[in-house]
Amino acid sequence: MKNPISTWLRVCQLLLVCFPLASVAKAPPPAMKPVPITSQERASIKDFNPLGECAQPFVEPKQSFRLQQKGAPLDGALLISMKCQDNRGVVAFGFYRNGKLEQALPTHPANTWSVEEIQAIAFPDVNGDGRFELLTIVSAITGMGPTGTEPFNVAAVWFQSADGKWAADPRADKALEQVRQPDVKKAVAALKKAYAKK
Repeated sequence: MKNPISTWLRVCQLLLVCFPLASVAKAPPPAMKPVPITSQERASIKDFNPLGECAQPFVEPKQSFRLQQKGAPLDGALLISMKCQDNRGVVAFGFYRNGKLEQALPTHPANTWSVEEIQAIAFPDVNGDGRFELLTIVSAITGMGPTGTEPFNVAAVWFQSADGKWAADPRADKALEQVRQPDVKKAVAALKKAYAKK
């Protein structure tokens, strides 16, 4: 008669071979898919003015998205990009759900100058935590001196916590400050390099 303990150990060994622990670990959420907002969704954004007293707030439809990521906290939320078109020349970004603002994102560094245009938005994972970041590229002008009307790009990135909230990170800010005329490709490369360091 076989030893029951050795038989049990052999079964356990086979199970680990056939069903490795990685297969029972929690799978990462599916990739996030940004979908451009519809005209109806854009029209529903009536009270989003985190810029304060802006006489002419404008929701940028080409840079505003409905987020699709099944099982993730931000699934179905609207990312709204807004520019103040009066003489303030600033931008703001926020997440909307069911007609209400859930979170206004931190102030974009391009607001230090006069904003020209929201150039691009991307959703990379630069620190490898399995959650996407929100990367924004905004062009601005200084309005002063002989080159005051020449636009330059300013990048900013915000990081998502497990509950879907957002914050800036000084490490990322420092990395982006070193990128000359950033675009999405340059900014993502600089951020990944910064977070690859111990």
